[in-house]
Amino acid sequence: MADVDGGKWLDEHMRRAEKFEWAFYFTALLAAAAIAAPFKWKKSALPLAVATLVLAAGSVALAGWISHAGGQVRHREFRDGPPPNVEEDAHEHHTHEH
Repeated sequence: MADVDGGKWLDEHMRRAEKFEWAFYFTALLAAAAIAAPFKWKKSALPLAVATLVLAAGSVALAGWISHAGGQVRHREFRDGPPPNVEEDAHEHHTHEH
């Protein structure tokens, strides 16, 4: 680890990723449904495609937010403030060598 603050940022990165991983699975599930459902229900193609596009855009934004914390781990020059206070239970759940 680069430093103690980097370890805290890593904890935050993991907390964000674990808290919102369901969003990526849900987007993938919707995308699969958008491919398969129109074979049986033709009119479902456009609504499912639009919903998939919206969720995919949200997933990209969410991934950017998660990766922002990951980028703070080793790149002190990008840190714009102190690391967030990571909840104690999340810190105990994942320990890192600092």
